[in-house]
Amino acid sequence: MIDQDSRTVFGYFILLLSTIAFGVAIGNEQYYLAVLSIVGGLILWLMYINVASVTLRGQLGSILILFGIMLSIPVFLLFAVEQDIWGGYHIKPDGATLAIVILFLTIAPGLILRYNNKRLSPQQGVAAPPLETPSIPQYTAGAVSPEAHVPPFQGWPGAKYGEDYEYYYDPEMMAAYYQGDEEDDEEEEEEDAEGEDGSDDESGDQEEAA
Repeated sequence: MIDQDSRTVFGYFILLLSTIAFGVAIGNEQYYLAVLSIVGGLILWLMYINVASVTLRGQLGSILILFGIMLSIPVFLLFAVEQDIWGGYHIKPDGATLAIVILFLTIAPGLILRYNNKRLSPQQGVAAPPLETPSIPQYTAGAVSPEAHVPPFQGWPGAKYGEDYEYYYDPEMMAAYYQGDEEDDEEEEEEDAEGEDGSDDESGDQEEAA
């Protein structure tokens, strides 16, 4: 199986042979042969790249422009240049017009292809702005970030972890706090019990009086 690069090189070889034949024909003043070599080589190359599925990276437009210019040269020499009986040369307007029209029709597709390739291809030289990633603070073992110095409770401004942590979370203070809550609960239960006993006594006295 022939790889893509080999097929592309073989296509360029066809264009090279066509260009060499064109130069030889122009040198021998065989303008019709020069036209046939350019047109035949270009048609053969276009058929080859379609059959062989050759991928071109923007070279098609440049090749069409180059071969269009080469094709207009023998057409201009054939139909626009005329030699008189005294050896002088004259340019015929109709032949020159024909050469210009052929030049336009051959290079216009190439220019359009080059324009589309430049418009659709990403802009070169314009670097995309780097994506901003949020900075993540790095913490090490045994170290406390300055941003972490937040008061553990509202109402204690300026409190810092580390220095006041043992004071705020002293186990003895917490035990005394819960012990005080338990004593308050016991006192409330005793008061409730005494209130119930008093109400029972009053109801018994009322029954005896009745």
